[in-house]
Amino acid sequence: MAKKKKPILCGYRDGLIAGKEASAQQGFNIGFQESVLIGFNFGLVRGVTGALECLPSELREKIIESPETRNKFHQLYESVNKLSTTDALKAFGDDLSKREVKPGGQTDCSVLYGCYRQLQSLIVECPAVEVQSWDKTIGVSSSDKEPSRE
Repeated sequence: MAKKKKPILCGYRDGLIAGKEASAQQGFNIGFQESVLIGFNFGLVRGVTGALECLPSELREKIIESPETRNKFHQLYESVNKLSTTDALKAFGDDLSKREVKPGGQTDCSVLYGCYRQLQSLIVECPAVEVQSWDKTIGVSSSDKEPSRE
């Protein structure tokens, strides 16, 4: 009797372990899909605003003609620069736990995504600034002043 129970228990344990591994992998895949684009876009905001901030003021004035827009870029730089990686990760986690799903499967924007949206709107105001992402270019069409994706 003891010999029969041992293979059954081993098979049961093996099944549990395989199920946990499959579940963990599925959770990782979902989490990766949720976070990679937001993380990339937030890094893009940090990179673009940081690069503009490093420019000499004369050059920055040539690239961004409007003083108000230069100030908005600076404010965006300040807000993303004060966020540590740990703080950004915490903000992302908080946003995930609070967000609501809207009709059509879309979700409310997170704090981090809001920074990216703000960068997009500032780029519309500055035709000299062109940002290239891995799958699209954010630029300005001369006719309609809306972001174009190529």
